[in-house]
Amino acid sequence: MNTADATSPNTDWNTISLPGKRLELIDPMQIEVLRFNENGYVSATIGTKEVMAAPLFFWMVRNGILLVARDKDFSAIFSELSEPRVDAHPASDSGQTLSVTAKNGKQIRYKLSQQR
Repeated sequence: MNTADATSPNTDWNTISLPGKRLELIDPMQIEVLRFNENGYVSATIGTKEVMAAPLFFWMVRNGILLVARDKDFSAIFSELSEPRVDAHPASDSGQTLSVTAKNGKQIRYKLSQQR
């Protein structure tokens, strides 16, 4: 096993404690930065290097799944993320790597850090 790829067993969103945290998608083409607030809002930056938007979303954890939605009643879901796993490396100032499973089963990686 390559220790650079080692992740801890699944954790849960409550243990990660999202308020005050920032998730930045690790992807060469797509940009997705989510900043979680205690009041249920997510300020986001999404798009590509050519075109970006900065929508305000809403978030909640339901049945162990992080839901990020375009509306307060969660009828327009932007993202459903489950099975969060934090990398096994110690935290640094630049954050940790968080692996999650999207609704379509795709594995996605984010950089997890405190908001600045």
